[in-house]
Amino acid sequence: MIAYLQATRWVNLLYIFATLFLLRFCVVMPLFNLFGFEPTLNHIEYLLLAISTMSIAAGGYLINDYYDGKADAINKPDKLVVGYKITHPQTIRLYLGLTIVGVVLGFILGLECGAYQLGYVHVFTAAALWFYSTTLKRKVLIGNLTIAFIIGLTVLLVLLFDNALREVFGVWLKSLFSIFLVKMGIEVMPIDYSHVANLEMLTMVIDQVTGYAAFAFLLTLVREIVKDAEDVEGDEAAGYNTMAVSAGVGIAKLIATAVTLLVIKLIFDFQMFHFFVGNKVVAILALFFMQLPLLYLVFRLWKARFKADFSHASLVVKVLMLVGLLYLPYFWSTIKVEEGITIDLPPGVSLDDVQFINFGDEEAIDTTATPNDTLLENYDDSWVDTLELKENLGDSIKIE
Repeated sequence: MIAYLQATRWVNLLYIFATLFLLRFCVVMPLFNLFGFEPTLNHIEYLLLAISTMSIAAGGYLINDYYDGKADAINKPDKLVVGYKITHPQTIRLYLGLTIVGVVLGFILGLECGAYQLGYVHVFTAAALWFYSTTLKRKVLIGNLTIAFIIGLTVLLVLLFDNALREVFGVWLKSLFSIFLVKMGIEVMPIDYSHVANLEMLTMVIDQVTGYAAFAFLLTLVREIVKDAEDVEGDEAAGYNTMAVSAGVGIAKLIATAVTLLVIKLIFDFQMFHFFVGNKVVAILALFFMQLPLLYLVFRLWKARFKADFSHASLVVKVLMLVGLLYLPYFWSTIKVEEGITIDLPPGVSLDDVQFINFGDEEAIDTTATPNDTLLENYDDSWVDTLELKENLGDSIKIE
């Protein structure tokens, strides 16, 4: 059993589960509950989505070790499992079982969303992992980008398997494409958002999820390039044409450093946004827990010469990805409902019969005004006896 857990990288699978769990319960559900929204998948179905994702990822790790035996025998001989603790036929059977379970669950959950085509996302992921292990891993940078894209896509499953979020995400992507076309000098029709309910809330969810997906994509790309530099000896012996083998370890370090600096720039923009909106705590925490470790990573990459140096840099990236998850509980803690206006309505009058107006200042309010007969149709306006306004309108408005 321990050998199977090692082969499927159970720690990495827990990271996938933690990512999907925190995005669901620290971002999506709090905002949905705030606006009275219900997610398409209930909690049990979402758990199945996480299981299906982890199954396909586990299968990907197995098939990678299956085809990577020659290089791994040189790069990490003390960690070999496939072909030693687990036979090759057992590996293939387990790979097929995990992949089939993941794909089938993907189609079932797609049907639950009313779009069975969502199951093809899992098919695409499984196929990409297969081709990565057999072919793409041996290509300069393509294999690195493939794994980084898959990690980013895993985060986006939170959006794809919810009908409301998927619809707005599609509009969001169209908006980005329209901005690109406009910058290219191409005229485009403005995108109509009028049919989208609760656009602001859904956009907030999408911003958080896509932001984390981009963060995961870039850091995964850094880690994959660093791992190639770490494994250059075995990869060269196995005939792999990775960045470190083809262009040299120095170029691989340069590209990894450039991507890291891009992450630093994006997090700096994130800090400045929160700083100028008054949320200085986030800016300070990002400085100590993200920016300084990233600068340390740049320093370690610059100094890296030996296998142990790259191994250490890879570990730093992995820790940074875990630290990035800690922002999600913090985001959840900032979501709160502040009590503003409370209204006690008389019997027979519902909240739907009341029109809320932003009066601006207290002097502009006519407390003797009669309610709009069109808004209170079929009701006798004599029920409004007094309108008691307190000094702070945000505190309470009570109708007796």
